[in-house]
Amino acid sequence: MEYFGLSSFYERNSINQKCISQKFDFKTKKYGMIGLEFNLENLNTEKDLFIISKSFRRSLDDLDLISYYYVFKGTIYQAPNLFSVITTNLESISNNINNLILEINDID
Repeated sequence: MEYFGLSSFYERNSINQKCISQKFDFKTKKYGMIGLEFNLENLNTEKDLFIISKSFRRSLDDLDLISYYYVFKGTIYQAPNLFSVITTNLESISNNINNLILEINDID
């Protein structure tokens, strides 16, 4: 998380940063705070893969997921959202269908 804190994805007004600056234990203090927070979701040291979630905490039990990031071999990436994945796949399908239609028309 310290490495992720140096990235452009990290937000300085997050609960994480408030806990660091006030020397609070993030794991226990975050439940009483409202705002953005980052959590280490998955740790796989064998393959150098770390998954970090960005969420907005509204209350003790109310947490809205905003995005995921992954750190792979020292490089931080933002994971695509579902809309981006579906849009890219639909564009690919559309291009393939158009190419097929053009080939069929050339055969005639």
